[in-house]
Amino acid sequence: MPKPTKTRQARQAALREELQSREYLRQIHGILASDWQPENVSVNTAKMNGYFRLLAKSLPDCKELPVVLEVDQTLPLAQRAEAVASAAIAGTITPTEANALLNVMGRVAEIKAVHELEARILKLELLENDSSD
Repeated sequence: MPKPTKTRQARQAALREELQSREYLRQIHGILASDWQPENVSVNTAKMNGYFRLLAKSLPDCKELPVVLEVDQTLPLAQRAEAVASAAIAGTITPTEANALLNVMGRVAEIKAVHELEARILKLELLENDSSD
């Protein structure tokens, strides 16, 4: 199959998926805008859940974007963590992004602590070996 046909088919498929997504959104909006009677809540909820599942299948997967936050790397780790928390509170980054950054910083702190402990143990072993000679 020639390349232009594949490209055209890909564009057609993408357009079809976009139109399906819009229809699912329209249906969800229609359900939300309808008069919700107590006896219809479970039916409306089930319909919406179905449309949300279909919508999730027709939309492309989101790619995670890198978080950009300027934090002075010369600051102590606790102050850098406070800067991340402040950015989340100020709305510069989302709480999820702040949590991810703090998790990374925590892992780095753990690795540094193990590295420092390892260096101290090696130093003690060297001193012990020197004193036994």
